[in-house]
Amino acid sequence: MSHTSSPNLILGCLRAAQFMLILDIAIVNVALPSMQRALSLSAENIQWWSALCAHLWGFLMLGGRLADVVAGDACS
Repeated sequence: MSHTSSPNLILGCLRAAQFMLILDIAIVNVALPSMQRALSLSAENIQWWSALCAHLWGFLMLGGRLADVVAGDACS
């Protein structure tokens, strides 16, 4: 018995996962100044978040471009 996955279902799951990641980063970036004050963190201690976000955005863009190159016209 073989199981076949619908490409639309896979694409929908990937879109939902990417949306949740972007939403999470946006919420934390908005709340970052309040978190810094509440936790008494210095600017140096909070910079790791900005670096992490930059790396995540870069990997998202790289993954999107890689998907375009690998999939080609198969997704359209």
